[in-house]
Amino acid sequence: MDEPAVDPFGFLGIKWGADISQVPNMKPRYKWERDPELSEIKMYVRTTDKLKIGGKETVRPVYTFYKGMFGRVSFRYRRFSSFKSLKVALDEAYGEPDTTTVLHASYSTKYTWTKGDVIARLFFSRSANPNDENSSLEYTYMPIKTQMDRYILDVNLRDDDDN
Repeated sequence: MDEPAVDPFGFLGIKWGADISQVPNMKPRYKWERDPELSEIKMYVRTTDKLKIGGKETVRPVYTFYKGMFGRVSFRYRRFSSFKSLKVALDEAYGEPDTTTVLHASYSTKYTWTKGDVIARLFFSRSANPNDENSSLEYTYMPIKTQMDRYILDVNLRDDDDN
C-alpha cells in the first residue's frame, strides 16, 4: 500500500472513534509509562499493517486510542525521498497545505492540511549532517484530540495540586 491520504471517516478501515475491542490484530506498542496517571492513552500497532512510502521505505503506523477510542495515527520514516513523495501525494489530493511552518531555514518544516474533523501533519527535520533526517506523518481526529488534551490538562493540574 502506498501513500496514505486523509480520510475524513478513518484510516485503513478503522473508523475514527472506533472502540479498540472492535479492531482486530492490534498489539500494544507504547503506554504512557513515564506518567502512569495518563493510563487512558494507549498506543498500538496493527500486525497486518505495512505501508510503503515512495515505493521504498516500509513503515508501520502507530495508532493512539483514548479511553479505548481511536483518535490518532502516526508513523515515522527516515528518507527525504519519502517526505517528498508524501508531500506530493497530499498536495495532489488536497491542494496546498492550510499552514506551512519553517523553522531553522531548511532544517525543519511542518505542513498541515485539514479535512473535516481530521488534521494531517507532515513534518521533516534535518540536522547539519545530511544523514540525520527525521520525518513523521500524523493524522488526528479532532473530537478525540480535544478530549485527550482536556484529560492531559486535568492530570497535570491534579499533579500540581498534589505538590
